[in-house]
Amino acid sequence: MKYFLKFILIYITIGILGFILVGFISQDLLPIYFMVWVFSPLFYLYFKKANQSKHKHTLNKIGIIFASIIIGFVMLSYGVGKLGNVLNESRKNQAIIDESNRKIYEIKQKEEKERLATIAIEREKIKPLMNELKDKVVKEKKVIAATWSRNLTDQRKDVLYVAVPGDGTSRNGFAEYLCLIANEVGLSSKGIEIIITDAIKSINGGDFTPIGMATCK
Repeated sequence: MKYFLKFILIYITIGILGFILVGFISQDLLPIYFMVWVFSPLFYLYFKKANQSKHKHTLNKIGIIFASIIIGFVMLSYGVGKLGNVLNESRKNQAIIDESNRKIYEIKQKEEKERLATIAIEREKIKPLMNELKDKVVKEKKVIAATWSRNLTDQRKDVLYVAVPGDGTSRNGFAEYLCLIANEVGLSSKGIEIIITDAIKSINGGDFTPIGMATCK
């Protein structure tokens, strides 16, 4: 009885000290230590009895195999649990990233809508000036047609396409002249662009390659 009580006392003391030490090293190892601590008395008693038997070699081999299976099961359980924690953490992080991306997308969408709304308001304010410029440009002798469009790369900018007879020469000078007219109607500070195209090519073949261009400042 005294031996049993002594064994229990030592067993519990070692268990507590082990839990403190292992927990200090890594709390992730506590489940493994707990399983080892629980099964260690059983293995101790088994091998003690086995060594007193005539078939101790066979029993020791059986005990080692059984202990290996138990340890392998514990390690596998620990590994599966650890992997599950990693996957759960990964899913949580991905959910946080997805939520952040969604909010960023919504903010950008809102900013884009506000930007386009501002552009629309500004364009509406200068629309009479744009119509006035177009009417004056169309009255020029060289001009066959003129139409407003938007810059393909910057929707904030307006482009006045002006079709004139092409003669193979650059019409940049004429585009700059039209900017002077834009200045007269009050559009010079709006950053509009004047693009001159060959009337025959643009009307017949849809070729709007600029033969002259200028940005009104």
